[in-house]
Amino acid sequence: RNYDQAYFPIRKLDAILSEMLAYYESIPALSIAMSQGGDFLGDNGGHASWVKRKAMNSFICSVDRPFSFMGRINEDVNTYTNLGRC
Repeated sequence: RNYDQAYFPIRKLDAILSEMLAYYESIPALSIAMSQGGDFLGDNGGHASWVKRKAMNSFICSVDRPFSFMGRINEDVNTYTNLGRC
């Protein structure tokens, strides 16, 4: 795939969150997170990276898919860097 690296402002957040939730419900992942502007995900060849930095607390989780909560400071970072490859 050739991932477009241009930035576009979000105009319909409800639609994006609905799509994220539908995606989450369709996969077995314990949690998914949205990246923030400025994060570079993958490389110029369109290959996704393992760990996405700075998810900034925008997690989608479910009580039916529990996972360990790590740390006291930077919990978002600690959790996905420690458990991101499980």
